[in-house]
Amino acid sequence: CTMPNLSPAPDSAKNIEGTISAISSAVVEGNTTYYIMLEGNDSIFIADISLNNKLPFAVAGDTIKISYRTIEDNNTAESVEF
Repeated sequence: CTMPNLSPAPDSAKNIEGTISAISSAVVEGNTTYYIMLEGNDSIFIADISLNNKLPFAVAGDTIKISYRTIEDNNTAESVEF
C-alpha cells in the first residue's frame, strides 16, 4: 500500500488588520519586498512593492489591512491597504 503524494493545497485568502510593529524591506530578485510584523502577532507578512505605492512610507504605528495566503510557511500578501 503506497501513500498518495499529497501536497498541501494553498490556504484560501485570509484578512488581517492591525498596527505595524516592525517593517523592513529587501530587494528579492530585483523587486522590493516588504516584511511586516503586526502588534500582538508573531507572524511575518511578505508584500511586494507592486501591491501598494504607500509601502515605502509605512512605519511602525501605522494601521494596515492585509489580505494574504499562507504558501510554504510564508504569509504572502495579495493586497495591502492603509
